[in-house]
Amino acid sequence: MKKQSIRILLIAIVTITIATTGLWAADADPWYYCKRIAEFNNYGLQHVKESTILDLQYQYLGKNFSDGLFDELQTQLWEMDAFLYFLADANRTGEGGNELAIDFTFYELPYITEVVVEGNIGIKIKDILGAITAKESTFLDEQAIERSKEKIVGLYQQKGYAKAIVESQYVEDEATNTAIVTYTIDEGAQQRVGEILFEGNEAVGSDLLKKQLSSKAVSYFNSGYYNPNTVEEDKDQIISHYLTKGYIDAQILDVKIEDIS
Repeated sequence: MKKQSIRILLIAIVTITIATTGLWAADADPWYYCKRIAEFNNYGLQHVKESTILDLQYQYLGKNFSDGLFDELQTQLWEMDAFLYFLADANRTGEGGNELAIDFTFYELPYITEVVVEGNIGIKIKDILGAITAKESTFLDEQAIERSKEKIVGLYQQKGYAKAIVESQYVEDEATNTAIVTYTIDEGAQQRVGEILFEGNEAVGSDLLKKQLSSKAVSYFNSGYYNPNTVEEDKDQIISHYLTKGYIDAQILDVKIEDIS
């Protein structure tokens, strides 16, 4: 594993909504408005347990149909993050056909059955799997995959892999509506802070400024991992410290990162 030491030099200056359409009709006053909801029927479920859907629907049984009530149910279904879309149809039921049965047809997102992680040496696979949201036993979602990649990069940055890159791909099995997701990691070199220097800090000593920083040089007591996100936070801490000293125009002009390995 390639490792590097770096010097940080801080220069300071002191001056969708998809609408289900099956229930909507062209009439101004559809027959099912204000009808008592007597039952729900669910079709098309593959990996979502029907009992989970029925638990959501149960609270609406016996209530009179309204747009607001149906919108509330739709919102709860969408929040499951399991469906590409779903349709709903209104049907007459009960004595004299005076009650309402709502039939849902669901089209699920692909179900992730396996996650593969490649290229990880510096971080254990269990830590990576624990950080991501697009993982086994969840439903395939592009945004969740992107968030998971960001989480993995964040893990690496915390360990000094400032240039870590994560790529992803997935393979779908249309017959079973399942997917396998692969995360491929290029870790890059692990970097540690060997030294922190300041320029232009005439009013505040370097030792005092170092105490404001989360970034620390490597030592017996500190790992010294270089994290670019931490450096950004350090800049804010330095400015805040100067403000407490009355230097309201203090600025960080530049941060230079030098390889000293």
